[in-house]
Amino acid sequence: MDKYLELTGALKGIPRQGWVQRDVPVPESVAGHMYQMAMMCITYPWDNESDRARAVEMALVYDAPEAIAGDVTPSDGVSKDDKRQREELALDFLACLLRKDGYYKFADRVKGLW
Repeated sequence: MDKYLELTGALKGIPRQGWVQRDVPVPESVAGHMYQMAMMCITYPWDNESDRARAVEMALVYDAPEAIAGDVTPSDGVSKDDKRQREELALDFLACLLRKDGYYKFADRVKGLW
């Protein structure tokens, strides 16, 4: 779990590339974006709590592969299929790290949420 947390923790230092490309002075980090998405999911008026919890978890997992694959934007010249493949491979690697440390159910949960 240490390596998984180290890699996903690095998202705090990865600026959102769309903002960088637009010369935004202090771009948010990928982790900051994930946090904001999770906060939006928490405050949304869901009909039931299980939908709320799932949405929060999805928001916290969705960009995790960018810790390895990077924050690729449409202007980077990478096709959608290529971007998805990179992120899927990165997700598989993150899941392998979790499984290596015995967190099989969590690895499956992360992959399922993504």
